[in-house]
Amino acid sequence: MCRSSSAVMAPVTTYGIEIIWEKVKIGDMIRIEKVKTMFMKRILGVGKAAPSRLVHELMRETYFVDDIRSQHWLPSTGPYQELVSIRDRKKKEIDLEFYTTSPAGPGSVGARDT
Repeated sequence: MCRSSSAVMAPVTTYGIEIIWEKVKIGDMIRIEKVKTMFMKRILGVGKAAPSRLVHELMRETYFVDDIRSQHWLPSTGPYQELVSIRDRKKKEIDLEFYTTSPAGPGSVGARDT
């Protein structure tokens, strides 16, 4: 799914990243993350205010900063470690019910007849 989105987004977002990576701050990384997340929200048809962590879990997608870091062999920096820590904390806040419920669309298990 997001391979096509990465093909469009990555060249623009990563231009010169090897040169500036160690100067990239946590706020910059959060903005970079939002690029892929906004694309994923549009695909799912959810609102902009939908929690990003739920979108990533639902689609089982990697995070854009992680993709960039691994593709360009970038080192782990303080801001990157902080970003990962924030993500881990937010992931732990996801209600376990999220993982056990199924979509209630037409024809799905648990959908009501109207």
